[in-house]
This record gives sequence, structure tokens and C-alpha cells, in this order.
Amino acid sequence: MLLGSLPGGPATYVQRAGRAGRRTGTALVVAFGGRRARDRYYLDDPTEMIAGDIVPPGCYLSAVEILRRQYTAHLLDRAARGELTTVDGEPLMPVPRLSSALFGTTGWCQDLSDAALTHGARLAEEFLALFPQASGGPDDDRGVSRHAADELRAYATGGISRTLAEAEEEWTARREELRRHIAAIDTAVDGLLADDREQGAESRELIAVRRATGELLRQLSQTSAHGALVELGLLPNYSLTDTTTSLGATLYWKEAAGGDEETETSEGDEERREWVYRSELRDYERSRKLALTELAPGNSFYVNGYRHVVRALDIGSPERRAWSVWRLCPACGYGRTHGDPKNNTSPCPRCGSREIADAGCLHHVLEPRRVTSRDKRDDARVRDDRDERERKRYAVLTSVDIDPAHLATGSWRHDGAVFGADFTRKAVVRTLNLGVDRQDGSSTVPLAGDDVRLNPFYVCTSCGGATADGGPVVDQSQHALTASLARSTRAIAHHQVWCPRRRLRGEAEGQGAGVDVPLLLGKGGRPVSMWYSRHPTA
Repeated sequence: MLLGSLPGGPATYVQRAGRAGRRTGTALVVAFGGRRARDRYYLDDPTEMIAGDIVPPGCYLSAVEILRRQYTAHLLDRAARGELTTVDGEPLMPVPRLSSALFGTTGWCQDLSDAALTHGARLAEEFLALFPQASGGPDDDRGVSRHAADELRAYATGGISRTLAEAEEEWTARREELRRHIAAIDTAVDGLLADDREQGAESRELIAVRRATGELLRQLSQTSAHGALVELGLLPNYSLTDTTTSLGATLYWKEAAGGDEETETSEGDEERREWVYRSELRDYERSRKLALTELAPGNSFYVNGYRHVVRALDIGSPERRAWSVWRLCPACGYGRTHGDPKNNTSPCPRCGSREIADAGCLHHVLEPRRVTSRDKRDDARVRDDRDERERKRYAVLTSVDIDPAHLATGSWRHDGAVFGADFTRKAVVRTLNLGVDRQDGSSTVPLAGDDVRLNPFYVCTSCGGATADGGPVVDQSQHALTASLARSTRAIAHHQVWCPRRRLRGEAEGQGAGVDVPLLLGKGGRPVSMWYSRHPTA
């Protein structure tokens, strides 16, 4: 085996070298070192790499979110062994095979919730007994801390029911949204004349979109139940670092009825030829933190040789909107996100500012779970004629809200410098994408103690089509496969191909079932533990 560079340490070296000689037990491993001081150190004493100390990886057992997911997995294991009973004493069945059997009034998750709440206190204690208990104070990371154990007990006796209900609501909302898309496509197809050449082509394109949407609906119901529970954040996965945002990227093209893909033809042949419209759906995921900018409306996402332009956001159904209203303090990091932020105009409880009552402090914020793109396949291909990748720059603001009541005792202060640090068990960190970054000298507004320029994304409430800079994402119709679609005005070019507002003409434009609502993209709003430094004034 040849190693082109020295591994990072003895553990990595053993992991790589262990792949050789598995059949016979004999192998020759040659590792090449560079000129760096680190490489020369190991070349001078190879035993430090070959036979060095391997430190076992550590595990922080008091991570509350991970502990909750592990507890849910523990319940699934007990159900598989027949050791978990429902409220009526019947054994809980193991996890079903398909996600469609998880939810609903007779779904498996309902029985899991009943069983978990019935025996929650006992199950939590039995689960915690599997781990060592930290006894050396809050800094002891050798076991489960008292704080983490109390949080788990609260989750086992009530929180798990709310978490399962939220997961069911998210899954059901996704299913209903896809069904609503299919119904809107059917309505659009019914309004077209199949005998008309242009409208017939438009109808075939919509039917291709319907096939792709129907496939998404089928995959949602036919996916494995275990995979759905992992995706919904109920079970542990390999990363456990952040929630994700998914990109549903659609590539579409047309080909002749005989099976040949789109080729150059004369105008007469173009009119006489029968075209078949095809589409392909690809799914990608990014962490929610990175997706705030990488998968923001108008941005380009490059993967597998294609450039996907984000054009729409999943905003939920008219009955269940995915965005929420936040009232953000202009002077500090406090945000009023629960209850009734719209009508609660009381002063800021952190800094006492009364400016939080202004109407300009209200913002519609969406935590993006799924975004979509739709691009013509030939146009989306990445070619060698350009070295630069097109990226948009967005203004991002991060705010921290700390309740003084949650500060731990024993703050640290430097003896000689004006500097110190405090520890808090609960701090709310919010990250906002304020829109495309503008350096045009426009007026600024105060937000979380900073002066920022707001340039929100305008999103259609009917289809989720989103714009950047207050206008369409693209300068021309993104779905201009037909002449009728090519005549779409710039004001409606950002709508999805099946949106009812897209098909309105003349004075009727903009009077459809939906409106364009300004949204900011956000992440956060949940308490986390953190250290923070203080620079008190002299």
C-alpha cells in the first residue's frame, strides 16, 4: 500500500494501513512525507506514527438534543423486543416498514406516544441508569450531568408527545402541499385547449411537471419509516450537527416523439414535429446554517455538473403557513417570536427599549426546510467556457439573546485587563438572511444593535415562487418552452409553472388567489448553552 501523504496521527495511520494484508496477514506499507516540520518529525522517528498512542474518542453524554434522540431510539429497541406496552397493556408493535403507517389517529407514532407517556418516569430512569452519572459539578463531562438528566426526564414525561406531534404536523404538511400542487396543475391543464398547438405544448409540459410531483408524493409515502424518523429529527443520525434544508432540483427538456432528444430543426419542422416533455428530479441537502445563503432565492447551487438556480420556497399551505411573525428589538438581540408578537407592543424586557413597539420591528421570517429549482437541462449544464461561478452575496445578521436569570454563578474577570466571561445555560442565537447585500447607499434601519439594509425576498403565497431585489429572479420567463409562457410579464415570471397567478393576463395580473409577501430567512430561536465574553466599559 502506498500512502501519498502522512496521516494526521497514529489512529488515522492504523485505520488506513489496516486495509492492507487482510487476506494473508502480510503487507508492505510505504508512506511518503513532505517537507513540513510535522512530516520531518515523524520521518525522524517513525515509531511515533507506526506505534504511537491511540487515544479513544470521547463522547459528551450531556448533550441534551442527542440524549433525547438516543432515548427515542431506546424506546424503538424496546418495542422491537416486545418490552414496551401501551396504556391498555398491549405490547407495542415494532416500527412499521413504511412512513405512511407512522402518522394519523391510528398511526404507530400515536401508540408510541401513549406508551412513552404511560411509563415515562420509569423508562427515563432505566435509560439514565445505562450511563455514568457526573458527580464532579457542572464541568464534569464523564457522565450525564444533573441538568441533562432533568431535561431528559421532562422530555420522557411530556416533551416526547409534543415532539412526535410536531413531526407528524411537518410530514402531513409536506404531503398536503404536494397534493395541493397536483390539484393546481390539474386545474391549469383543464383550462388549456389540447387542439391549440401552443396550449397543447404547454399542457404536455404541465403533465410532465405533474408526473415529477406525483413521484415526490409517492416517495414521501413509500420511504422507510426509520429514514423518515431520522429526517424529522426524532432519531440520531451520523452527523447530529444541524438541521438540514433540502433542494428539490428539477431538470426538464423536450425530445421528439420518436425518442431523439432536442435537436436543431427548421421552423417548419419545429411546427410539424411532435414533442414529448421530460423532467428529472434530484434531491440535495445542506445544513440549515449554510443553506441560509447557499440555497437562498436567486442563488446558484453547483453540483454534479449542473447549475441549479433556487426559484421557490416551501411556505406551507394557505391553512398552515410555514413562516412566522417575529418582533425584533432594534437595540439588542431580543426577539419576540412566541405568543402574539403582532399585538404585544410592550417594551423590550432586556434593554427596556420602547422602539420595539414600532410597526417596522415586525418581520415575516421563514426557516427554510425545502427549496426548489427548475432549469432547462441544456442551459443548466456547467461548461468550460466560464471559470467563475455565479454567486449572490447576501446580508447576514446574527443576534444573541441572553436572559440574565439564566447566567451561571462564578463569572470570570481578568485581573489586569478590562475583560471577562460569563456562562449561561440558555442563550437564543438567531441568524437572519436580510436579502441580497446592497451597497447602493440606501437608508439603513436599526436591528439587533446594528444598522442594516433590509432587502427581503418577495414570495408568492400561491406557489412559493420567490424573487430577489424585489423583482423576478430571472430577466426572462424561466419556463419559456412555449410562446404563451414566453409572453409572461416580468412581474409574474418568478411564479412556478402551475401557479394560477402566472396565467392571468392584462389588467387581471396580480389579482389571483395569492399575493407576494416579503420574507426574511432565519435560523435559530432555540436555547443553547454557551460562553460569552464581556467587555465592560471602564
